[in-house]
Amino acid sequence: MYIDTLLTLFAALFLLLPFCYLPGTLAMFWVRERELHVKHVHFVSGVTPFQYWITALSWDVMCVAIIDAVFIIVLIAYGNTEFIGTPTRAWATYLLVFAYGLSVVPLSLLLSFAFNSASSAQVGIAGFHFVSGFVMLIVANILVGIPSTYNSAIIIEKYLFRLLPPFVLGEGLINLSLVALLEEVLGEPISPWEWEVLGRSLAYLFVTSAGYMTIVIGIDSKGEISAFSKWLSECLCAAPQPQTEHPLEPREMGVLGGGQNFRSSPSVTRQHDRALEAKVMVGGGGGRKGEEGC
Repeated sequence: MYIDTLLTLFAALFLLLPFCYLPGTLAMFWVRERELHVKHVHFVSGVTPFQYWITALSWDVMCVAIIDAVFIIVLIAYGNTEFIGTPTRAWATYLLVFAYGLSVVPLSLLLSFAFNSASSAQVGIAGFHFVSGFVMLIVANILVGIPSTYNSAIIIEKYLFRLLPPFVLGEGLINLSLVALLEEVLGEPISPWEWEVLGRSLAYLFVTSAGYMTIVIGIDSKGEISAFSKWLSECLCAAPQPQTEHPLEPREMGVLGGGQNFRSSPSVTRQHDRALEAKVMVGGGGGRKGEEGC
């Protein structure tokens, strides 16, 4: 029993290798689409960044789900009791690897923005997940085993390492492989859904998947986000301003005496009256002179 548990413990570590390589293979297609301007063609054709990335992420997660199902079938074929000894344990193992795919796919997409070549993206992202999973898991367990670095290792695990899906997957597989041994030692059944077994790992994976997806969609939706923010600020901050009547310009008042577009005001009325009086006086004088001449 103890030898089987020890072998399963090592198997849990080495199971990380194919799961670290898988996201790099998916990222290769994203970089390839960017090289061929396929994404640009979609955006020009009217596809929004939200529609594009939700569709792309959904397709990749579906592919990962199929691979996870094949992984469970292989475990059943080999008769592994630590991971699939009971139906509850089998479902817990499948949900763990599925949550890993749900979180690692958007993270790999974020990492793919740093590459311009599909082949370099595949190697670079696979190497990143190998270091963040296999290497960091071994380093963390060594640091936890040393009394002088125990507290620091716990803090690093909580705030840094568990944000990386490969590390969380390896931690969950190790905890799940020890359940059978602990049940025999303690003499009581242990649920794989407990917080210290898979509960914490599943919580980190689902939360980080939502965060990484939001970041991915937000990177290409900057224009839409700024436009929405501007529209929202205009709706909230714009208040109706009273309209003030400005004094009319002379050219807007019309020509005096012309009879068109004339708008009266006190000053204009006085000037008009004076002009009429002067005209009458001049016209009257002219008439009298005319009569005297006749």
